[in-house]
Amino acid sequence: MRKIFIVVTVLVGIISSLQAEVNKEELFIRMSQQYSGLDSISAKYVINMPMMGNIMKMPVNLWHKGNKMRMDMTMSQPGMPQPMEQSMLMDGQKIIQYQKMLNTVMTIDLNKLPENMRQQMGKQQVFMMNSDAINQISKSLDKLTVEERVRDGKEFYLITVTDIAGMENFSSGMGIQGNQNMFKKILVWINPSSLFPEKIELYGETSTPAMWIDVLDIKTDIIPDSIFKLDIPADAKYIDMTESVKAMFESMKTN
Repeated sequence: MRKIFIVVTVLVGIISSLQAEVNKEELFIRMSQQYSGLDSISAKYVINMPMMGNIMKMPVNLWHKGNKMRMDMTMSQPGMPQPMEQSMLMDGQKIIQYQKMLNTVMTIDLNKLPENMRQQMGKQQVFMMNSDAINQISKSLDKLTVEERVRDGKEFYLITVTDIAGMENFSSGMGIQGNQNMFKKILVWINPSSLFPEKIELYGETSTPAMWIDVLDIKTDIIPDSIFKLDIPADAKYIDMTESVKAMFESMKTN
């Protein structure tokens, strides 16, 4: 009887492991098709980072339409008298960032940057993953694993990347390019129905994530153009950061 129980247990384990296997090529084709042609996408998510024994949370509202993207963020840190609110607008020509608490606007004129810098910054004007990024990642499927996992009672496709440095396209698609050395592993929890991410975990050297993103809501409804107009007070202070950004990029190239 004991032998039968052991055999049955082993068979159940084998069957479960077979069910957990996912065809990576097929999944990324489906994801590319799902993301393709989406002209408008809006999302609400929270960026979480451990800091001084606490979890710093940064809620984000994002709208992306064509070549325009807007992000409204709220950052709270221990010791801060009040949360820091800021809005960022990108339209392919300029980057405008308004910090409400400082009543300051920082601008970057993309037309004055070298073409390679414009392209690099343009890659981040998307919501985490898009069809172009998925197609690029599909060329390096041997560097990631995909499996079916259950978390908090929900089913997910779990994408695991442990060679971030060797997958620059993946880093670009996730909006973390230039920071590959900060993270060693990324886990992306994909909703099997919508094929959009619900949680993204970024690991450094420890077994706990150094940062994670909880995606609360994603919509693909048409976004009105009025969303991409920031309400900036007339007395706001403006700072042109174009030359500073250019110098920073040049410094990163030489180091």
